[in-house]
Amino acid sequence: MSDDETIRSQEETTTTDDESVEEESIMSIRHPLKREWKLWYLNDNKNLNWLDRLKEVCTVKTLEEFWMLLDAVRKPSHLTNYCDYNFFRDGIEPVWEVDENKEGGRWVINIDRSKPNSVEVLDTIWEEVLAAVVGEQFGTDTEQITGVVLNVRHKGPKVCVWTKDVSNAEAYKRIGMKLKEMLIRVEHRVKGKPRLLEPLKYEPHSDGQPKAANHNHRRHALHVIPYM
Repeated sequence: MSDDETIRSQEETTTTDDESVEEESIMSIRHPLKREWKLWYLNDNKNLNWLDRLKEVCTVKTLEEFWMLLDAVRKPSHLTNYCDYNFFRDGIEPVWEVDENKEGGRWVINIDRSKPNSVEVLDTIWEEVLAAVVGEQFGTDTEQITGVVLNVRHKGPKVCVWTKDVSNAEAYKRIGMKLKEMLIRVEHRVKGKPRLLEPLKYEPHSDGQPKAANHNHRRHALHVIPYM
């Protein structure tokens, strides 16, 4: 091999090594989330009390960990009835009785599983809402959001966005409008016809608390956003 060929070979080897190092460096980059979030799972064993059914799954601190989590767990459409996912800010338990939730409320997204494409709509909405929350897409109003809950029930699944202060109407209404924009995009993407979603409703957590006289009371909506 001539001296020129040896030099070229060494240069090619160096270039390959540099590219490998650069690729490894890129793959090692992590994007920390502004807030850490924890996923909780509620199983369908109704022989146990509610708290015994609730298990911590994982805490995510980076964007990469978030997408790895979504890829690892079952999609909402694969959960059985009476199972829940609870995705909450780390340090906040997914129950309305704790200080961070007891004065708050929730936006409720009901999905009619009898409609065409409802499975795809459910899975997409869950992913889109979680991505919006961890990505701070609600701006400063993200501070008002304590968590996102998925309930799977016989009458249909629902995704709920919990906020911490029911008296901050301006904030929860802005969050609701952002959710509406997101849901319309989801429906267009899956070409949902007829309309797959009911109007968005904001309900106070206090309506869900047991009443001594009537355990079957209905929640009332403080605010409703139609899809028109």
